[in-house]
Amino acid sequence: MKKRCLLVFLLVLIIVFVIILFSGSQKVSESLIETTMVTSKDFYYQYNCLATVKGRQHIQYFYGNINTINCQLNDYVNKGEMLLTYNDEYGKKKNLTAQTDGYIEEIQSGLIIICDKQLYGEVYLPLNKYQMVKENDNLIIEIGDDYYSTTIKKKNDYGTDKNGITCYRVEIDLQKYQDKLLINQNISVCFTLQKQYGLVVDNKAILMDEKGYYMLDEEYKKKMTNKEMYRHDIKVLGRSEKETLISGKQLEGLMVCIIPEELKELLDD
Repeated sequence: MKKRCLLVFLLVLIIVFVIILFSGSQKVSESLIETTMVTSKDFYYQYNCLATVKGRQHIQYFYGNINTINCQLNDYVNKGEMLLTYNDEYGKKKNLTAQTDGYIEEIQSGLIIICDKQLYGEVYLPLNKYQMVKENDNLIIEIGDDYYSTTIKKKNDYGTDKNGITCYRVEIDLQKYQDKLLINQNISVCFTLQKQYGLVVDNKAILMDEKGYYMLDEEYKKKMTNKEMYRHDIKVLGRSEKETLISGKQLEGLMVCIIPEELKELLDD
């Protein structure tokens, strides 16, 4: 009899321990889940790419054989500074001096190219992106760890082949930031291509399975089971770096879950 009571007591203890463990685990999981609201607002389609820093080219020609070169690629030279000496076609020694301040971009037999400090960014956009931007549009650039606002300075209407895709050249105004940049440096650029009003939510709230895209109602956070009861199916219309434009039924103002990566694999089928 005593042994039976002891076994029953131990069994009760185990059950209580499991309940406490499960409850504690659920509370920990619940604390990891954040929530966010679906809102109606302007959504901005964005396009991120790299721009190459350029300067206006000044080409200086000379005719003859080089004797001495006093500069090298990427050197900064001042107007009037000696670049090289050469013998002209009559064998007469001559000097070639810089006609402008700037950086040495190219040295060849017969010419030197100097890029001045009127810096701009050079980007090549595919046609579908090129058609969605215009001169004087605002955009964001990243220099180091900082972000700055600038504008599109010029669009060129002729296409250039880039890896089998016809792209179009766009110049970005960098004059205000010339002291932070170097010729041929690559910087990140974010174009705003289009604005659309609609339902917008944090990217991290979007989930996907074999049925398609969906979100989980904030009530799921309390139960942590049977996701189908709290599922809201959606269509994804567009994405930016942080937000997603969506469509679906009765979503405005809805609070939905942000499931961390470590818990996504636990979502029940």
